[in-house]
Amino acid sequence: MLLISGKDVVGSIDDVVIFCGTDCTFSEEKEVIPASTVTSNGWKEFRLRKRSWAFEVGGLTKIDSSDGQVSYFDLITSTEAVNLDNGSISFSDGTTTRIIQGSMYKPETGISGPVDDNAKANAKFIGFGAYTLT
Repeated sequence: MLLISGKDVVGSIDDVVIFCGTDCTFSEEKEVIPASTVTSNGWKEFRLRKRSWAFEVGGLTKIDSSDGQVSYFDLITSTEAVNLDNGSISFSDGTTTRIIQGSMYKPETGISGPVDDNAKANAKFIGFGAYTLT
């Protein structure tokens, strides 16, 4: 069994790596609705309906994108902040790579400036429609 190393999880927008991500999380949620009937014998029953997904990335950032990575400041320019992006997150175990990709919005971003450490940025993306898994 080959494990996925954190350094092998990479988030991208339009195939450009999102700053120096040190922590990436993909999450999926399924809406649960009650579906109990008289034949449920007193037990609650549920059905799954609509799905949603999100992607969060946190890590180190810099001022510009001259090294080919999307900087935090690129994400918050007035035109980019409200764009629908084509995003992807790839997971690799050194032998096999799986990629989740789809359209997404950026509802939340942030940057910190700790006194004794490098600035850290984070961005949360929410999926718009279905994602694909390859």
